[in-house]
Formats: sequence, structure tokens, C-alpha cells
Amino acid sequence: MPDGGDFAFENVAEEWFIVAVPSRHRLASQKRVPASELAGEKFVLFPRELAPGCYDAILRICSAAGFVADVLHESNEISLSLGLIPAMGAVALFPHA
Repeated sequence: MPDGGDFAFENVAEEWFIVAVPSRHRLASQKRVPASELAGEKFVLFPRELAPGCYDAILRICSAAGFVADVLHESNEISLSLGLIPAMGAVALFPHA
């Protein structure tokens, strides 16, 4: 975010994300998952070109939690991403609709 200068910035919305994990994952039974709990996980993300704001938000969430997302694979198909999560032992973040 720019440092200000001639502009004032204000948050106008918050977006929630859903974390998808394999069914036997240690976080699978949790109703809420702190982002810090995803440190060390492999991530499946959609390509940044599809939704750069959302992609960057996911990276910021990870950064704010003290880690860099380890992106194992990028897929533009949600069904493929959901299939890769258990197959690769990965996690994914999706914007809550």
C-alpha cells in the first residue's frame, strides 16, 4: 500500500477465506484455522493472472502469519485443485463466496 502522500486509505471490505485440507489432515476437524497453523504446509493456488488481488491477499495472509507460502502447484480449475489437495498432501485457500 502506498505511504499516503496526497491520498488517504481506508479498508472498505474484508474477505474471508476457506481453507481446504485433506480429510485426515490435523486441521480437518477445526472450525476455524489460524493462518499461522498453515506454516510448513504445501499450497495449491490458482495462477496469479486469474485473480491477482486474491492471489496477493493469500500471500499477505501467509506473510502476516510469519511464513512464505510454499506453492507446490498452481491450477485454474477448482475441481483439479480439490483433487490435488489429498493427492499431494497440500492445502488451499479459497475466497468465501
